[in-house]
Amino acid sequence: MRRREHLVASPDRLLQAPSAARLTREDVRAELEAARRSGDLLVDGDSGLRLNELYPMRYPRPTVIAGKTRAQVRAELAEAQRTGDMLAGGDSGLKLNEINPGAYPRAALPIYAHAPASMASAATR
Repeated sequence: MRRREHLVASPDRLLQAPSAARLTREDVRAELEAARRSGDLLVDGDSGLRLNELYPMRYPRPTVIAGKTRAQVRAELAEAQRTGDMLAGGDSGLKLNEINPGAYPRAALPIYAHAPASMASAATR
């Protein structure tokens, strides 16, 4: 029978961290202090919340980087309106260019929008 000593969790093995993940005491203290300042520590108890989630007024808000500029969003909206790539009102879940394909450029239509008329009429009911 092969020995499986490499699978046994001895105290010496548990205390040895992989060399790439070793941190100095100063690194750990700096991370802990940064977590205290930002409230990124778990609250005592079973809530699973962090301090900055439970008491948001006590901690600075993280800086949020905008994904798109206002001009980019407006350009996307104008393109969606032009091509009908917007959800139609109601509960159908269909886009405007799927409900009324003749009102929008043909290139904007998805492949499945060319369903037979019987399927299209059933989807709009």
